Amino acid sequence: MSEATATTSFSHPFTKSSADVILRTPDGVEFRVHKLILSEASPVFGDMFTLPQPELGLVDASSASPSVTTEAPKLPVVDVTETSQTLDHLLRLCYPMDDPMLALSEIAPVIRAARKYDMKWATDRAGRMLVQDRALNDPKDALRVFAVASDLDVPQAEEAAKASLRGPLGSSLPYELDGVSPASLYRLLEYRRRVHVAVMRYLTDPVGWAFKRDFGIEPRDWGLSDNFGSDAILLPFWLCRGDHLDDDNVYWYPGEPSHVRIDQINVIGALVEQVQHIHEAFNISTPIRLRDEAFQLVGDCEKCRMEAVSFLDDFFRCLRDAVEEVIAEVEVPLDEEDDS
Repeated sequence: MSEATATTSFSHPFTKSSADVILRTPDGVEFRVHKLILSEASPVFGDMFTLPQPELGLVDASSASPSVTTEAPKLPVVDVTETSQTLDHLLRLCYPMDDPMLALSEIAPVIRAARKYDMKWATDRAGRMLVQDRALNDPKDALRVFAVASDLDVPQAEEAAKASLRGPLGSSLPYELDGVSPASLYRLLEYRRRVHVAVMRYLTDPVGWAFKRDFGIEPRDWGLSDNFGSDAILLPFWLCRGDHLDDDNVYWYPGEPSHVRIDQINVIGALVEQVQHIHEAFNISTPIRLRDEAFQLVGDCEKCRMEAVSFLDDFFRCLRDAVEEVIAEVEVPLDEEDDS
């Protein structure tokens, strides 16, 4: 606590005449606030206000601007170290008013101040601002959020790390990563490596593909493996069954869709080519060479070609969705003990 000094102009709503304490920033801006609200928001302030108050210079409690008087009731003045902007944002999180609209660079000092005063509710609200609206839509913005969140050790770092997977880690990285600790940067890179390993393990093992659930088809079997080989994926196309079909690689039975044989090794090879880096897993699509292979099997019939393209596009869309489920199951190793 200290005596009032000259103030600096700063526009804020904390000017109520009903206030019973003043918080003053290093630049002299005074915030007229209420002990009851601060005590509820912060055990630190609650304990402070239970201490005996020293005799202070008199501050006019009825005025928005402090002045020395001989009759006005005294208001205690608490000097704080936060900037006027940070204190304004922090108090808005404590009072029943709309959350402030904060830039990423403004959130970190608010969270640090909230922790300093043990304001759990304000800390949580400020942390949620890191990922509000469309903050994670751009993978590079997600990296910025990760840098700030990991430095602050808030749970939003995990959400940001997951969102960052959709973009590459190239040479043009956000400057916020310069301040990330080596341990946090290592865990981000380790997380991306684990995700890529999990995705490649899934893509290169068709036995693990949930054909029945994800694609509505059975892998390799249905009693046709003797005709087509155990390394085949049998894709059900509704073809016109004309004489243009490749009889060696197309099987059909009345009332059932035709089954076109595609070699597993060709599918796997095409997927491996597509997913050289983890962000490419979110853009899996029908490989051109598999589409060309299907065209060769169904011949020049335009109707059959359209059916083949439509099915293959749906097939690889389902495969991409399944890959995203695999990605979602990989945990972010943000705890120090989770570096295995």
